[in-house]
Amino acid sequence: MTDRATALDRTLLELGRLVAFVAINAGIVGAVSWAMCEALPPLRDESLGLVVAPMVVITGLGSVVLHRVVRRLRSRAARALALYVAFVAALVVFGVHLSIYEGSGSPEQWARLHTHWTDFVDLIPASLLFGHFLGAPVLVLVGAADKLLSRWLTPRPARG
Repeated sequence: MTDRATALDRTLLELGRLVAFVAINAGIVGAVSWAMCEALPPLRDESLGLVVAPMVVITGLGSVVLHRVVRRLRSRAARALALYVAFVAALVVFGVHLSIYEGSGSPEQWARLHTHWTDFVDLIPASLLFGHFLGAPVLVLVGAADKLLSRWLTPRPARG
């Protein structure tokens, strides 16, 4: 086999691992978010655009970055810390989303509610608090799936 074919094989393998990693993480988060929205009365009547769709998109984009970071880490503790940091970052981005989403019925209403830059971050603390409370099972599921599949999705680099 030529070096060029070997390089292409490695690239396709890495791309497949990345796509699988993103799909698994976003799928778990999307499924649990949907289930929680169905189970919690205040969220039952909300559209998918409030919680489920943004969390899937945020998780998907975050998983792309997380995959690149995790596959370079050797220790389990460092990988777990990277997963937790990605979880907190997702909650912060989700808090910004909620702040922007709040009162976005019309452009005039949105402009009236968002007059200062702090209006874009006012729901971050609530997102972090409730995200840790409601998101802990999701973090455990994602962590368990990533741990079980790490041999294939994010193999540890060779020591050397």
